[in-house]
Amino acid sequence: MFDCTCRDCGYNFFMEEGYDYETDMIICPNCGQPIEETKGATEMKKIFLHVTEITEEQVNKALQCLIDNGIDEDDAYEILTALGYILLDEELFPEVL
Repeated sequence: MFDCTCRDCGYNFFMEEGYDYETDMIICPNCGQPIEETKGATEMKKIFLHVTEITEEQVNKALQCLIDNGIDEDDAYEILTALGYILLDEELFPEVL
């Protein structure tokens, strides 16, 4: 089902379809009205995370950040693994065969 219905023109759309990165707003793709300014529009707040690639270096930096902030190394791996699954639906430490 669609996330938003523009009350100005009745157009149903997914928020991702109307998200404008330059203005950081959701805009109706049909009539161009910002959702916050449309009459009675459904307003939903979401965080859009568009990641094309997570490098090994980034994972290592995140791991080191946890360790530097007092997290035990074994726990840091578990925390980062859980965050990878929760936020990215991704295995950050794939097992090496």
